[in-house]
Amino acid sequence: MNRQTVFLFAGQGSHYYQMGRRLYEEDAVYRSELRRLDELAAETLRSSVLAAIYGPHGKSQPFSDIRLTHPAIFMVEYALARAAIARGARPDITLGASLGIFAALAIAGRLSADDALRLVIRQALTIHQYCPAGGMLAVLSDSETLMGELSQWGEISGRNFAGHFIVSTPSTGMAAIEHHLKRQGVVHQRLEIDYPFHSSWIEPVKPMVQAQSRSVALNAGPGRVICCALAGELKHWHPDHLWHVARGGIAFADTIGQLEAEGAHDYLDLSPSGTLGTFMRYLLPQGGKSRCHVAMTPYGNDLQQLSAAVGALAASPRRDAAIAL
Repeated sequence: MNRQTVFLFAGQGSHYYQMGRRLYEEDAVYRSELRRLDELAAETLRSSVLAAIYGPHGKSQPFSDIRLTHPAIFMVEYALARAAIARGARPDITLGASLGIFAALAIAGRLSADDALRLVIRQALTIHQYCPAGGMLAVLSDSETLMGELSQWGEISGRNFAGHFIVSTPSTGMAAIEHHLKRQGVVHQRLEIDYPFHSSWIEPVKPMVQAQSRSVALNAGPGRVICCALAGELKHWHPDHLWHVARGGIAFADTIGQLEAEGAHDYLDLSPSGTLGTFMRYLLPQGGKSRCHVAMTPYGNDLQQLSAAVGALAASPRRDAAIAL
């Protein structure tokens, strides 16, 4: 089987102010998609997501208001994917981790971009109103003992590769977890997220997210959509799927393992920060045939980064794309 191309979409924690700024200034497709989606978002939010992303704040400043970050992540990832497609990239498969499932569905044509954005905003407003505050930390360790120790304050909510997991906690547990990790000398980073996603602490929004999920009807399409909440292909839409995406763990490592068992792939990370590309460096075997390319990073040179990634895809042997674009 020839190599297939997989578009990768990340969720919360991959965002920052000014993400894709140079691309917004220099690429007409990216700019046009963002402006169109921003107008749609403003109908509900009564404010501009673009004005927040590309306003006066620097990349290193906190960007955590979920009412803005949720739609911002979707908008940037979707627009970046459209810009890659305009340059000739063609996905056979789209893969969504957590919030990234919305962009994966939209790019695959299974859900319109407008409907996806509306769902993202509804979810953000619901979480903002009803969820307890908290957060998530990325931890560099493969110690099952440590994971057990942290369970007194939080829950393991994601496994990205061997030696890297995510822990979610309410606000009352954050300081205790950070103190414990520092005392153990374990490298960790608090993510720019104000809620304990993928844990029992978001249960208060379950009925509302389930109701939102039941309003969704997916379009038929030839392309495969892979969901990290399932660690596999989303073949049939279940009314509770959006809730499962928000509440269940992120099985990114297992999901990539399932794809790699099928054969070699070319992966294109379309997250704003290149986070999934970093994970892939640890997941893909050295000397293997699969490759991962990153379309955007926080370090600028957006146009060159995207062009180089699409160029690398074009140089790889592959069959005709399964997704009609």
